[in-house]
Amino acid sequence: MFFLFLLFPTLLSAQFKNRLSIGPRAGVNFSNVDRENTSGSTGLVLGLTSTYSFNQSSGLTIDALYSAEGYEEGSRDVDLTFLRVPVFYNIFFGQMGG
Repeated sequence: MFFLFLLFPTLLSAQFKNRLSIGPRAGVNFSNVDRENTSGSTGLVLGLTSTYSFNQSSGLTIDALYSAEGYEEGSRDVDLTFLRVPVFYNIFFGQMGG
């Protein structure tokens, strides 16, 4: 992860600006626990997403997401929070890719 911060200034140089896109990402988590006397809870997912396009048909997406999850067990609330960093290789099709 540290190497991404070292590469960030290079990625923002003029030759890379048209290949990099950064934006917000938000969503909702619906937890489900398969145990007696438990019920799932609803939490938020918030963060940033960035996609670097290698060419017109492929790219790499890296997200940094704060994820709130959990469940209720009787009178006890179990709240879990995570920092998720998923990495995706993308293949673009049709108009969006070309």
